[in-house]
Amino acid sequence: MNQGCELGGETLDVLPDLRSADPRWCPEWDEAADKSREGRSISIEADSNPSLIIDAPPSQIIPLAIQHTGRTFSDPFDHRPFDGLVEQRPARAVAALTHAARRGDYPAKFWRSTLREWPDEARHRLSWLFGARLARLPSETVVELRDDVFSWLQKHLPKLAAQDQPRALSIFDVLLEKLSTGEAEVEQSGEHQDRSRKTLNHAINAPIGKATELLLDLLNSQDPREESGVPLEIKSGLERLFGAPGEGADHAIYVVARQLRWLDYIDPEWVRTKIIPWFDLEHPHPALEPAWNGFVYSNGLPKPELFSLIKSDFLKVIVHAARWNWDDNSLQKLHEFLVLGCFRYQHNDAYITFEEVRQVLQKTNASGRARSLWFFTRIVDENHAWRRFGKPFLERAWPRETRFQTEETSRHLVALAKGAGDFFPEVIQTILPYLVPMSRNVGFVSSLARQSDEETGRLPTRFPDATLMLIDKIIPDDPDPVPYELDSLTEMIAEARPSLRQDSRWRRLQALTLHE
Repeated sequence: MNQGCELGGETLDVLPDLRSADPRWCPEWDEAADKSREGRSISIEADSNPSLIIDAPPSQIIPLAIQHTGRTFSDPFDHRPFDGLVEQRPARAVAALTHAARRGDYPAKFWRSTLREWPDEARHRLSWLFGARLARLPSETVVELRDDVFSWLQKHLPKLAAQDQPRALSIFDVLLEKLSTGEAEVEQSGEHQDRSRKTLNHAINAPIGKATELLLDLLNSQDPREESGVPLEIKSGLERLFGAPGEGADHAIYVVARQLRWLDYIDPEWVRTKIIPWFDLEHPHPALEPAWNGFVYSNGLPKPELFSLIKSDFLKVIVHAARWNWDDNSLQKLHEFLVLGCFRYQHNDAYITFEEVRQVLQKTNASGRARSLWFFTRIVDENHAWRRFGKPFLERAWPRETRFQTEETSRHLVALAKGAGDFFPEVIQTILPYLVPMSRNVGFVSSLARQSDEETGRLPTRFPDATLMLIDKIIPDDPDPVPYELDSLTEMIAEARPSLRQDSRWRRLQALTLHE
């Protein structure tokens, strides 16, 4: 018990007192006294060395892999010899799985390992063989491995399709059928979802979403021309995915709606008859929500002829989408498209008018209005479009009601003014009715005070009246704290135009700095 060790004399002298200090003491406590109760941590590394199984007969590879996979409590290595076998000798891994399958054994752990570790440089003949073995899996196994099966297809099937597309699609069809058959019997989780599942993150990571992207990749690999049409075998595959059980259909619809512009370029007739009806809010289709979410994550607005088909629904969906419990970024993208559509209206009247924008902004929420204004300032700045778009937008599209003017919208408008350059006085005159006092983060004051001559020529010096007008509007009577460097800025204004020292606005601001 003592491992051949004896206690010293001093310890033996105090031992009775130590034992009597706790009335619950019993002899068993002595046996465990040297055992540490402190936590410890070790770094676990994966070990995929296949030496223990690589030369075994196919019939023995799976049993040996089971025996040597995993780790003990104190072992710093997680042993995964089958991973190494797939990487180094994928043909033997397939042979081992095939032998087990003949006995009705489909060890998911090792099928998953093969799917994940399949080498990119594997010979096409071997990949064809493995694809055929996948197609023979029972439906329940395909469902269990669905994420990895369709990730493998998405990565490797295009190479095979380049050799023989009908054969490659036949493997795809069999696996899709088995997935659909199996998933139809699997109930969806009853857990409460805080966010909608008919959206980007769920679609691109789900097997049906991956299957849909695979078909679109195959279509893209054919370098389709304008109005060349989607080939029948791909079109029928996509339409089959639109009817997948459970959430699968939503994921397929999302992926396709995201490619709306591209698909319309290839096959406008199919898009107009099959896809455009998804976006109709008046006659809601089961595809309504995932279709709009896919549209949100497309790379911009469709061309005028296509946008005109969904414009009326787009103007409604910006408000309607709040019911779908999307993440904030999806809702913000809708508001960005609203402003972009208005900017495009300057060149084509199929897009969105100033009045239509105003009506939407009056109905949406504060977060949406702020995002719209943030995106508006970006468009104006990047396109140098103050006169042709910025000023008309604020005068004709931005809501005038006081309740819509907030500190956040004021902050975006002030940012617009800072980058206005020669238009600074005109911008200030335009935005002034929409500004409200800002109780915090008035960093604009400091940035104006610190401008160098190289930066737009020091706006306060060039335009002291407009600068005073701006800061008087955004700084309240009792700021907490007083904006940093307000004293420097007010002095800069007075030096540029001494008569402003008598202005009540300047004197109010100067007084704030004295009580700082």
